Amino acid sequence: MNTTVRHIDIPQGRRLIAVSDVHAHPGHLRALLQKIRFSTDDVLVIVGDIIEKGPDSLGALRLVMELFKTHTVHVLAGNVDLWQLTWILRDDEETACDLHEHIIRMRAHYGGCLFSQMCEEAGLPVENAEDVRASRRVVRKLFQQEIRFLGEMPTILSAGNLLFVHGGIPTEDVDALAGTQAHPYLKCDHFLEQGLSFSRWVVVGHWPTTLYSARYPCFNPYVSERQRIISIDGGCGIKHDGQLNAVIFEDAANGCFTFAAYDDLPAGTALDAQAESLDSFYLRYTDCRVRVLAREGDCALVEQRSTGRRLWAPQSFLYEDEQRCMDVTDYLLPVRAGDRLSLVRKTSRGWIVKKDGVTGWYLGRVQA
Repeated sequence: MNTTVRHIDIPQGRRLIAVSDVHAHPGHLRALLQKIRFSTDDVLVIVGDIIEKGPDSLGALRLVMELFKTHTVHVLAGNVDLWQLTWILRDDEETACDLHEHIIRMRAHYGGCLFSQMCEEAGLPVENAEDVRASRRVVRKLFQQEIRFLGEMPTILSAGNLLFVHGGIPTEDVDALAGTQAHPYLKCDHFLEQGLSFSRWVVVGHWPTTLYSARYPCFNPYVSERQRIISIDGGCGIKHDGQLNAVIFEDAANGCFTFAAYDDLPAGTALDAQAESLDSFYLRYTDCRVRVLAREGDCALVEQRSTGRRLWAPQSFLYEDEQRCMDVTDYLLPVRAGDRLSLVRKTSRGWIVKKDGVTGWYLGRVQA
């Protein structure tokens, strides 16, 4: 897919809302929009990755398509949107094998993917690569509206002093990027760490904001005033404690913004106070190789191979080979009695909880 750029004007005083990386969670999107009282007076920008890595890709896509009809909505392509679209449109044996393997993985982790959901709805088999190859031809006929919608999403949106793109861009002269390959701007890992800065605000998703944290997981939008970059991917569907973020420009012309977030974690009330730990460590998937040193109850003491730092993690956070560990921290959250907490995991060593978008341990009592 080649890069396309869309220019729009936002009327003064009109609220602009940016959301990214819904990742097949239509319920999260509905709840978040309800929370911020989204209406036909607002402008919504969805900054890519509507589908995949969640329970209901087809439902998420159709929800966005409906909002597109009834509200002022601009939807940008994400790397997984393009990835799945490309697989659906191809006919060759190699991509049929790749798509079949993807279906197996997505069924194991999330229950399915966009293509498998389309096939289930149409009663089409996907049990092997040949099934996939034959079913793709039928899917293209039965789901023309959904496929066309995915194919027509632009790469970059320019709205006055705001630029939106899923992954990142090398320059704010976005018209110079038109016609070039879109993939580098959709899958642009750790964009904020590339040393770029802009005169306009660049709003991106793709890279979960928590991966920019060093001491503890923080899923709130990450803002670099110096670089004029706002990264908004809250890890919805990708992280067990992730959230769906909305950045809200009350008046897009002046660039002032707030944010709101939604997750579906159960809530509880802290019954005891807890002081914040000061020398915390956060083991992230970008450097997640560990060795297991000890086990206690349902937790394991792990050592990060690259640094030698040690911390306790739920054993369920270990991958099957026990050589890697999911994101985990030893950070003790600052908590006051009466605080409301999102409950991530109860363990034999205490609770893993989230408060105000930040995840850490809480060793006190919880009233669920």
